[in-house]
Amino acid sequence: MAGPPQILAPRLYRTDIDILNSLSIDWTREEFEELRGELEADWNRAHFKWEDDALDLDYEPLWSEFYEFLNRSAIGEFSGCLLYADVHKKLSDPTLGAIYKCMSRDEARHSSFLNFVMRQMGRRFDLENLPNIQGMSYMHPKWIFVTTYLSELVGFYRYQNISDHLKRNPQYRFHPIFRYFDNWCKDERRHSRFFALMLRSQPDFMRGPRNRFAIKFFTLAVYITMYLRDSESAVYARLGIDWEKFDVKVINETERAAREVWGLGIRTDSPYFLSCLRRMARNNGRNKRGRSAKGLALGGALVMRYARYANNVLQYAKLMAQPHDQVEVLPRSRWTEACAMPADEPSIELAGAPAIVLGKRTELAPDAHPAETVA
Repeated sequence: MAGPPQILAPRLYRTDIDILNSLSIDWTREEFEELRGELEADWNRAHFKWEDDALDLDYEPLWSEFYEFLNRSAIGEFSGCLLYADVHKKLSDPTLGAIYKCMSRDEARHSSFLNFVMRQMGRRFDLENLPNIQGMSYMHPKWIFVTTYLSELVGFYRYQNISDHLKRNPQYRFHPIFRYFDNWCKDERRHSRFFALMLRSQPDFMRGPRNRFAIKFFTLAVYITMYLRDSESAVYARLGIDWEKFDVKVINETERAAREVWGLGIRTDSPYFLSCLRRMARNNGRNKRGRSAKGLALGGALVMRYARYANNVLQYAKLMAQPHDQVEVLPRSRWTEACAMPADEPSIELAGAPAIVLGKRTELAPDAHPAETVA
């Protein structure tokens, strides 16, 4: 991928604990304590347990794109688990420490749940080795709040839209993992509420032209990354989903929720916005095809590749320059509300998509441990 999409490549993050400990949430503690109560209730403690129908499947019909889908999600979830666990141990505020502990628990369940499916596919990924594989990227707490809020919010709308679609079209539910998405989404939704509260409790983080510029930059990075990544994925067709309609729906729903936090509205529903994303996707697709060039054609392909990279940067700059809306932020009386559920329309269905039916196998892989995931 070119330029900006690399911003959200899965990685491990570290942040400044001293800055976190200097932040006061006393004036919003009531809202944080309400959320703490919900998280400590642990409504999903018995949810992530595989049933027999997931344990004796023949995974051979599944394809590499599904593994990459699982792998990317598992890395993201485990990255959150490590960050939240580290912050929990070092925070002095008991309310925030308890919340981070609960979120680390949730992310650990999600990542190990995904990892089980990858082991069943015969492509094990050892999450315990992830800290040794990935470097630690430093990010200021302010931008941890912004990017993680967006990540949790996008995760909620992505998983929930997939779940809702498969309820209407069960013939495309090729793996039992999709049955768990509803409750999984509730975890993502609660986590997004926490980071929205953190931002609201520190209003200086969102004031001023520099902060608003950075918020717009990171928000666009999330939308562009998702669109370009999904434009190259075959997973959605197998789910009976039109990937572009799906992405547009998720982006617009995420934007409607996020703009009420920072009061800045990106015009994601404009034809101009979509035309810039489509141009970037075409550039990436042509660059991908150009990598097979040989001989004299290789030099020309290399020049065009960098020209297209430059054009992607230009499209990003055009979206940054696109006027945005000043939006009324959500009043404090509604801060404890969860983000809205996905709308039923527009449809994201892809007519005529192939459905995959997995058969049974007689015995489990030797390293598969089916009972339940470890929190």
